Amino acid sequence: DYHHFHMPVSGNVEQFVEIPGYLYT
Repeated sequence: DYHHFHMPVSGNVEQFVEIPGYLYT
């Protein structure tokens, strides 16, 4: 899951989630 990528940055998770399959594709 893409959540694993932003585990350390739980605060920025939401910002990354906004991106349509950017890093977690």
